Amino acid sequence: RFRATAQKFRIGKSPSMAEKKEKASKKEEESSGLAEKAKRSLASKAATSTLGKKLLTKVMNDDANNLMKALKKLIEYQTDKKRATDIQNTIIRLLVKAHRQVEAKKLREEQFAAADRPLRKAFRRVIRMTAEYDQLKKDPAKMKENFLALESYLKEIQTIVGGLLDPYLSDKNKAKFSETISFLSAPEFLTKVWADNRSKPEISKMCSAMEKYLQNPSRAPKTTESK
Repeated sequence: RFRATAQKFRIGKSPSMAEKKEKASKKEEESSGLAEKAKRSLASKAATSTLGKKLLTKVMNDDANNLMKALKKLIEYQTDKKRATDIQNTIIRLLVKAHRQVEAKKLREEQFAAADRPLRKAFRRVIRMTAEYDQLKKDPAKMKENFLALESYLKEIQTIVGGLLDPYLSDKNKAKFSETISFLSAPEFLTKVWADNRSKPEISKMCSAMEKYLQNPSRAPKTTESK
């Protein structure tokens, strides 16, 4: 009778060895996932720290840094300092991430060379627009055509670089990259930049850096390149 009563009030069986192993495996997976998430978070913070910015000097020369500073100022004029800093930090994270993947031999520099073609097209377009701005501002349709071309080039760069870095970026940084390209390529933003008299010195600095970049041979695969 005692055994029957004990059996009746038994809540459940003791877990088997297989069940114990399965639980342990799940805990290990969860721990590994959290560790990877933490690692990405730390890497992201490090990319915008003083150390990360020092590492960036290996990736960017003085002209590229000048271009970045000018771009940040243009964004600040049209939004605010916080937004400009956020966008700058997003770009820094991507550049540092790309550099680290190349150093770790997970990616090759040649793979990023495909983005060089649309980048050069964008630079040439900006330089030409700046030189012809007085004529372009009298022709809104022509100005819009130029802005849409810039948008197309930036989106192409996003597709190439984003595709290469996709396995190594957190969802948060993927979203930030997409938001950054959408903001910088928006015709509304570009229209405000070119119409703002405060922008002229910064645009001039950007064009100077772009011209120096274009003096270097392209690393992109050889094809017929339109301007």
